[in-house]
Amino acid sequence: MNMYLKSLSAVLTFIYLILNINLAQATSHSIILGLGKQGISAKKKPIEGNEAKLEYRFASFYYNLQPHIGVMGSSKESAYVYAGLNYVIDFSPLHLGISFSPGIYHRGKGKKLGHPLEFKSQFEVYYDITRSVSLGASVSHRSNAGISKTNPGLNNIMLELQYRLN
Repeated sequence: MNMYLKSLSAVLTFIYLILNINLAQATSHSIILGLGKQGISAKKKPIEGNEAKLEYRFASFYYNLQPHIGVMGSSKESAYVYAGLNYVIDFSPLHLGISFSPGIYHRGKGKKLGHPLEFKSQFEVYYDITRSVSLGASVSHRSNAGISKTNPGLNNIMLELQYRLN
C-alpha cells in the first residue's frame, strides 16, 4: 500500500508540474549580451579565448519558438554571424531554452573549424531579476556537421544578460 501511495504521489506531482509549465506564453522581443570562454573542453588547448555575444530575439510564435539573429566575436579575432530558433520552457521566474543556429564563421586567429558554414546548438538557463531583465548562462557547441574533413567543433560557456523590450 505504501509503495502504491508513493507511486501515485510521484505521478500526480509530475502531472502538476507539466500542467504548470507555460508552453504557450508569448515572449517579447529582447536583446542578449553575453561574455564567456570558448574551447572549454578542448584536450590539447584548454581555452581558445574570450568571447562576446550580441543577439536580438524576436517575439515568439507557435509554442514559444523564438527567431533570433546574432554575432559573436572572440579575443582571437574570430567571428560568427548567425540566425536561428530558440525554444523556451517557462517556469517563471526560471526559463530553460535550447536553440539551433546556422551561421558563417570567420576564423581570424581562432580555431580552424574546417568550413565557413557552422551550426550552433545551445542550452541556456535564465532567471528573472526584474520584469524586463534576466540573468543567465549558456553552453553551446559549434560544428560544421561533417560537411568538411576537418570538424573539431568548438564548445563555449557564457554568462548572459537578457533585456526584454516590453
